[in-house]
Amino acid sequence: MTTSAKPNPFEHLRNLDVEGRPAAPHQVQATTLMQCDTGECAIALTAEVKSGQWAFGYSLKYADGRQSQRTPNTEYGAFKCQQHAIMFLIGELIRFPKLWTPEAKNLLLQALATHRQQTLF
Repeated sequence: MTTSAKPNPFEHLRNLDVEGRPAAPHQVQATTLMQCDTGECAIALTAEVKSGQWAFGYSLKYADGRQSQRTPNTEYGAFKCQQHAIMFLIGELIRFPKLWTPEAKNLLLQALATHRQQTLF
């Protein structure tokens, strides 16, 4: 993802001191973060690539019809749990508000609130 003025609020959850390691396809779990009437959709793809190391990927669809996909890989770092990987991904997605319609932005923020709550308990 390209740089923006705002840093990811969950940068502290990421461990960059890992070997780049792709996930095996059978390990990948999909979590729908948001889906809008505009056709926008964000799906988090996560996998435990090594014991205690989770990686994220994504499947994104934008209102203008563009799509972007990435399989889980530790290229962008590893996380100690699946929730941290998902929170970091949502943090990346909300850094670029111009990519999303207002409805999609609100749904991403709701997804973030849900995942934050899960880490409290």
